[in-house]
Formats: sequence, C-alpha cells, structure tokens
Amino acid sequence: MTNENAPENIYPWVTDELLPVAMRLARVDQLAYEAGALATHWSRRAPLTIKQVRRDGMNHLIAEAVSPIPPLAALLFSETINHLRAAIDNALLIKLESICAEPLTEAQIKSVAFPIHTDSDKLAEWTKASRKKGPKELTEGSLADTILKLQPLNDKESSAPIYSQLMALGFDSATRGEHPLLLLQAYSNADKHRQLRLAAAGAFVMDANGDFAMSLDTALEAGQTLHSLPVGARAIIDTYPYVAIQRATSGEWAGIGKELNALQRYVADTAIPMIMTGLAHPKGLPPQIDLDDNVQDLRQRLNEGQWTYAHERIGELALSLRTEEDFV
Repeated sequence: MTNENAPENIYPWVTDELLPVAMRLARVDQLAYEAGALATHWSRRAPLTIKQVRRDGMNHLIAEAVSPIPPLAALLFSETINHLRAAIDNALLIKLESICAEPLTEAQIKSVAFPIHTDSDKLAEWTKASRKKGPKELTEGSLADTILKLQPLNDKESSAPIYSQLMALGFDSATRGEHPLLLLQAYSNADKHRQLRLAAAGAFVMDANGDFAMSLDTALEAGQTLHSLPVGARAIIDTYPYVAIQRATSGEWAGIGKELNALQRYVADTAIPMIMTGLAHPKGLPPQIDLDDNVQDLRQRLNEGQWTYAHERIGELALSLRTEEDFV
C-alpha cells in the first residue's frame, strides 16, 4: 500500500538505505566549509612578513615570520577524510546487502572495505582473499565489474590536480593530478600514524618582466629565502600565503580548499553513484543538507538540499572580506 504522505523522491537512485550516507556527505561539506573559512581568515590576517637583506651584491627577500597554522585546520581535514572513506565503505555494504541472495554474516559485514590498488598483483590478491570470505557478489557480477572500473589501476580519467589548468600554464607546470582514491587512502593511512602536515604556502614572486620566479606549492618557513636579485635590479613582489596540506602520496603541497573540493566531488559524483548504479551521477547529491533539529525526515532533508558547494561558498566569503577591506 502506498503511503500518500511519503515525501517525493526527487533523487530516485538514492535508496532509503543510502540516505544516512547522503547525510554523511553533507557533514563533509560542512567540515570543508569550516576548514576553508578558517584558512581564509588566516590568510587575510597578513600571516607572512618579509625583510630584505643585502649580501654579496644581491638583495635577498627573506621570510621573517610566518604565522602558525591553527591546529583546528588539520583536525577538520582529518575528520573530512574519515567521513569520505567511510561513505564509500558504507555504500559498498549497502549495495552488497541489496543484491546478495543470502544475508551477510557478521564476519562478512565487518570485513567489507572498498579496495584501492594500483598494482594488478595486489588487486588479484584482494580478489582471491575476498572470494574465500564471500559474498560472491563482491568478486563476481556487475558490482565486481564496477569495483574494477573504479580502481586507480584502471581509471585513468579521475584526477585531483594541484593547479587549475590556467594556473599551471602561468607556472609552466603540469597540473600534476593524482587519483582521488589514492589521495583518500594515503591521507587516511597517514592520519592513523601521525598528524597530517599543514603549512603556509604560496608566495607569488615575479621579476621585472612579470615572470614567475617561485612555485605556488612551496611551503613557507621563517628564515627562508623567497627570492634573490642583483642590487639595482627591480622586481614585482606579490604574496598570498594560503593554508596547504602536504600530499601523503607525492609530498607536494595543495591548498586545502581545492583538495577537499576535489575529493568531495569525486566521492559524491563518481564513487558512490557508480557503486550503487554502475554510473556516475554529476549533481546526483546536493552538498548542502540541513543536519540540525528541523523535524524533517532524511528524505525531506535530501529533497530540500542546496547546490552551492563549500568551495564555492568560501570563494564568496573571500570576496566579501576583500570588499570589506576596500571600504575600511
């Protein structure tokens, strides 16, 4: 019998079982905004001071002081990564339980974790071990095919670049993208053993010809030489320090807002929809969902979700702060 009072199903691919995962991803968006807002306010407080030192016929621009990154930034990033990893595992278990002919055993439920591999031998080992433990649907059939498609070993399209394409051209650099699943895996593993490493990065240094002389992904430390030029030479210096996370894969530095946005979008638009339906669903889940006490059920909350991502709202915040400064 149909419940006439049931809320409309605007997102039909999102089953009732998957609704808590949608709420988890909404929490990811909240955390990403908190981290981005914290980083934006830190950047606007002039966290980098520079002094000029003349030595051996050269003028050296030295980072005299760099404000420490608030410890909350690393904790917010950590919580976001954990939610994203858990969301993928949640979706995998939900899909398995929906297609398995027999109920999963408690041991099987506890062992469900989405594999992430770049090595074919390692993936074969996982398949062999999973086939022994079961259920068979994990290694045979459409879900198994999807798991293989999503592997970094096979998926050459998904990428989380450090630079935008335009910025990469400005620095004569490749975008240096890495697979989002590899980043999630590396960040999660690193976070279990040591605190994720955040630092100030991103001094823009230009010479008199307007050419960039320093890369965006350089971590800044007090006493560091930012740029040197002969006495009498002219240079245009513009600095914009930002909060960066050191990638646990390559060791390169990436802005935390851009990094979280890439990982959030991949999980919501690609990983989870593919696990559930076999297809990616761009704009399949609204990022902003009210998680507070508003008496709505989960389906109603999802239906009324908003479509401005945390990264976009941070851009609006940064613009508003610059506008306020113009009127001070």
